[in-house]
Amino acid sequence: MRFFIFLFFYSTFVLPIGVDGFYFPTNAQSFSLSSGLVAWPYNYSQNPAILSGYKNEEISFSYNSYFGGMEGQNLGVVFGKDIKKSLELTKWSIDGFELRDEIPSDDPLGEFGASFLSARFSSAFKIGSNQSFGIRFCQYHYSLYDRNIYGSNLSAGYHMIIDKLSLGFAINSFGILSNDVIIHNPIIIVGSNYNFNKIKSDLVVSFRSFLDEEEFKNTKLLTLGFIKHFTVGKFYFSISDHIANSKEIVAKLALGAEIDVGSWKLRYGFQKSNNAVIGNPQSIELVYIF
Repeated sequence: MRFFIFLFFYSTFVLPIGVDGFYFPTNAQSFSLSSGLVAWPYNYSQNPAILSGYKNEEISFSYNSYFGGMEGQNLGVVFGKDIKKSLELTKWSIDGFELRDEIPSDDPLGEFGASFLSARFSSAFKIGSNQSFGIRFCQYHYSLYDRNIYGSNLSAGYHMIIDKLSLGFAINSFGILSNDVIIHNPIIIVGSNYNFNKIKSDLVVSFRSFLDEEEFKNTKLLTLGFIKHFTVGKFYFSISDHIANSKEIVAKLALGAEIDVGSWKLRYGFQKSNNAVIGNPQSIELVYIF
């Protein structure tokens, strides 16, 4: 069974597509801490190497909303005893696009929508006692009216823990554009996490860099995040902004919270955008640990 799962993800890498526009957050923690999860040792969404530090198996479901009325769901499962693995199924969709003829008219010919589906398989293993390496295959499909595109990409990450300091590095969404058969530029994220044990808090810092393929400019994003641990949960806070000028819309402020009740966790994440017209992304997530 493991061989067929691997074959499914690997076979489509012959003609993959990498699109950084589809690099959406998928759960409440990734909404709360923006791109600041590359070194924090409790979430593997941006760095698959962190998966090796998971002590338990879990299943999670999140309902997400993003910019411009886009809505989606994410189902994630973490499994494996010695070598941790994960499988995530994600859906994004948006409706209400107006279909019009070449000649302008008051009434549209009809309406149509767009959807994005993805399946991600990750695996990670330890290198010694305090280092780990992880890899992720992603298979996805998106449709817009009568256009359908299938693709896949590859991500890899490294994680190291030195006492209270954690360091992370990840290369995400590396692939080839199928239409032009050119290498897609990956998203590179580096960061650190420091645990203040006396006040039960974590401070995360991350630096994200990727090429804006429309303007052919290298975009850099800096994120600072703070996590406060409580007996019954956590509180998240982060701020992020571009280091250089860019037209891309980013959330400059994000908040979140988590409540732990036995084997269950309830999480909520919220981002404040700088344009009220396109809305504020948010996510609610339910996790069961077994």
